[in-house]
Amino acid sequence: MSTDNPIGVCPKLPEAASLHIDSTPLATIEPEPLYPNPLTLDEIRFSSRLPTGPLYLDHIAERSCVYRVRPSEGEHEDPLAPHRFIEDRFLGDVLPYFGIPTHLRTASASPELHGAIYDGRRDHFYGAELGSSRWYLIGDAVNYSGYIRSVAQFAGDLRELWQENPLSFFRQALETYLAPPQESRPIPSPFQGRREIERFQRWLGDFDPALAKAVSRRLRYSESSAFTLMEMAVCGARHDDSTYAYWESEWGEIHLLPRTIELLRRREYAAVAEILSHELAHQWTSQSGLVRPTIQLFHHGVAHFIAGQSLESPWQELFFKVFQAPLVVAFQCRFLSQVPEEEAQAYSRNFVYSMEKLGAERGVVLPTALASYDLLWREAQENFPIDWQRLSFQYFLLAWELQRPLGRAETHEGWLGLFKADLQSRLDCARDEAQHCQDSEALRILRELASGRTGLGIK
Repeated sequence: MSTDNPIGVCPKLPEAASLHIDSTPLATIEPEPLYPNPLTLDEIRFSSRLPTGPLYLDHIAERSCVYRVRPSEGEHEDPLAPHRFIEDRFLGDVLPYFGIPTHLRTASASPELHGAIYDGRRDHFYGAELGSSRWYLIGDAVNYSGYIRSVAQFAGDLRELWQENPLSFFRQALETYLAPPQESRPIPSPFQGRREIERFQRWLGDFDPALAKAVSRRLRYSESSAFTLMEMAVCGARHDDSTYAYWESEWGEIHLLPRTIELLRRREYAAVAEILSHELAHQWTSQSGLVRPTIQLFHHGVAHFIAGQSLESPWQELFFKVFQAPLVVAFQCRFLSQVPEEEAQAYSRNFVYSMEKLGAERGVVLPTALASYDLLWREAQENFPIDWQRLSFQYFLLAWELQRPLGRAETHEGWLGLFKADLQSRLDCARDEAQHCQDSEALRILRELASGRTGLGIK
């Protein structure tokens, strides 16, 4: 991925890139730049020298080289009309939230793109999802400018931390390897895991038929989390972690880990129902196709950091070429062990499920669900730029809107209103650096509801 061209000259792209809606040709990104030098966002948006049709900006940065997006022969003059390639459920009031998926694709024979498409007619921006051929909506100019500022700031933060102490990114692995071995606990066998899951499913069918139907044939027992060998080596990740379960998107399965099987053995079925509500939240957002802001910010920021460091000397360039894969994993362990907006929305649904469905039988997870939601946002605010928070707020709201209500529609809206008010308070406070942020009134109400000090009279 390129960074700002050091000599300020826009290159010709290696080849033209073809854009499709599903399998139908839509437009072509022409390889010749429209202007010899990179332009600022305002120059791109308000220049009279650029065509009014869609434009391709070659990378996510303050200045970008600009290329024409020409409609395919016989195509409509307005190829990016949203109703043509954005699902109806995302049109209307929610447009233009960050992360909305589209049917726009880069053709398989085209080069991989890391930039953005600007639709000047609506002042909307679309991003190429990293590692994928699909495009998603970044949003309006406010979203896009905040996004490129976030990428630049995150890359700068990585640069400062790297200059201070490169080994700090591997601290977690060193601490794990130097720590005394933990006392291992007996791990349930596959037979024991399957037996406990079958007993639980019979109970769940009577207790919550809707949840039982949603997880039917999807529950699996796994003896360890899905850590890769690279994650275990670089991050010091251990198989004996404290996770209860995880959602595996490739096969659409929920994997219950040994800690959850221990709950099932003790017949703490309500707690496991809470856990499943958390994993179902992940399932719904995964299947919705929403693109998570933090994932895109992280990988764009890391790419900018590596490209910038490689320019400093041939030795630096060689180092980053050889060790790029473990470095990216180390950065991910440091900043992205959990995707904050994704986990926060799952914990909020986890919390609401406990309040709505379990009553006096609330399991062991409820006391930590709200605390985990709060901690995730606090840690994210420390690790990521302020502009990122606005995009993640949009993702959180979209994820909630796309998930099925747990109870009555008005109660569902009431819960969403409380979480929305809390996030808005956090965002407002983050903008005022001189302000000492206090817990929001909405968060206080949620805590009182959890403790039983007040009733469920939300509206």
